Amino acid sequence: MSDTQTVTAAKRTRTRTIKVFVVSHPDHMDRLVRAVSAAEAIRHASHGYEAQVATQDDIISLMAAGTPVETVGFQDNTPEPAGLSD
Repeated sequence: MSDTQTVTAAKRTRTRTIKVFVVSHPDHMDRLVRAVSAAEAIRHASHGYEAQVATQDDIISLMAAGTPVETVGFQDNTPEPAGLSD
């Protein structure tokens, strides 16, 4: 297998280097994945995972069990309205 991948798009040709990534998860065995990027390797290894909007019962039971809510992709710097902070 070649260690490069040639991509042609809109009259532009570029070569991307394929690397081997270790994809790790605390609950699973490490995997070696050959890919162009870490994101592509994780996407490949994450098959079988699913996500859906949490129900009120999901939120209550998971938070009661100590599961934190993880925020991804943005940071809200909006100050809380007066009187709502601790």
